[in-house]
Amino acid sequence: RAKKLNHPFVHTVEGKLALSLKEYDSAVEHFSMAYQQDLSEVNVINLARALKFSGHQQEAENALESYLSDNSNNIRVRVLLAGLYEDKDRSKIIHQYREILKGTPDNFVILNNFAWNLYLNGDTDQALVEIEKANSLQPSNIAILESYGVILISNDKYDEGVLVLTKAIDSGSTDIKVFTSLAEGLIAQEKYTEAK
Repeated sequence: RAKKLNHPFVHTVEGKLALSLKEYDSAVEHFSMAYQQDLSEVNVINLARALKFSGHQQEAENALESYLSDNSNNIRVRVLLAGLYEDKDRSKIIHQYREILKGTPDNFVILNNFAWNLYLNGDTDQALVEIEKANSLQPSNIAILESYGVILISNDKYDEGVLVLTKAIDSGSTDIKVFTSLAEGLIAQEKYTEAK
C-alpha cells in the first residue's frame, strides 16, 4: 500500500476534493494541515472558505484576522474578510475597506463598497465623499452609478441624484433600491406623475 504524503500541496488537493463533495469538515481538516505547513495566502483563504461552508463563521474570521496580523498589506485576504463579516459587524467591514484603501486609494470597486457600507452605517456625508471618488474614476460603471445616485438622494441632493439614477436605469440597472430612491427624488422635486 502506498504511503500517504504529508505535504501542503497534497492536503490542498484533498481539501479541494472534499469541498467539491461538500464534505466540509474533511475540507477544513485538510486545509488546516496545509496551512499549518505553509502559512500562505492561498492556504488561509482555502481554510477560511471551508470553515465558512462548514458553519464556523467566527473561526473563518479568526483565521483571516490572524493571517493579517502578520501580513497587514494583503489586499486579497482583507477583501475576503470584509466579505465574510456579517452586516451586524458593519464597523469591521468599514475598517477593512479603509485599510485596503491605504494601499490602493484609486481602487474604484473598493471605494464603491466602502461608500455603500458607510451609507448603510448611516454615515451618508462620508459615503458621498467616497462614492464621488469612485465616480470620478469610473463614471459609467453601473454599480457606481447605482450607489452614487442612492447616496446623493440620501444626502438630499435630489436634482443630481435623479440624473444619476436615471442614467443607471438607462444603463440597465434593475436594483429595487435604485427605483425607490429615484421615486423619492422625484417626489422631493414634486414630480409626482414621474415618480409613479
